[in-house]
Amino acid sequence: MIYEHVNACIKFETERDIAKTTLKELSRYLHELI
Repeated sequence: MIYEHVNACIKFETERDIAKTTLKELSRYLHELI
């Protein structure tokens, strides 16, 4: 049960990091576009 919770937390953190990175890349791309 605890393992499941930890796994879910890691998955959430990872997805949040990926989203953050994607957002950073996207804003950099838009910045170069303008």
